[in-house]
Amino acid sequence: MTNLYPADAMLGLPRGRHSLGLRRLAVLEAARGSYDTALEAIDRSCGGRVVGKRQVEDLVRAAAVDVAAFYAARTPTRPRPGRCW
Repeated sequence: MTNLYPADAMLGLPRGRHSLGLRRLAVLEAARGSYDTALEAIDRSCGGRVVGKRQVEDLVRAAAVDVAAFYAARTPTRPRPGRCW
């Protein structure tokens, strides 16, 4: 079936069903503590249960997929002999 709303592709919406704001909130709160406290903070912010614990874990895991590549790209290489840093 074709997409009934082709202009939606230009909005840059995330592929999953959760908004970018919810993804960011999940990552920030999980970084502060546990997944349980992140879930409680999300529930307070959104006014009720909008996501389950497993979905919060998946959102945080998805946000961290490129962390190793990020730090590998920032790791300085050793200079050639005879050159200063």
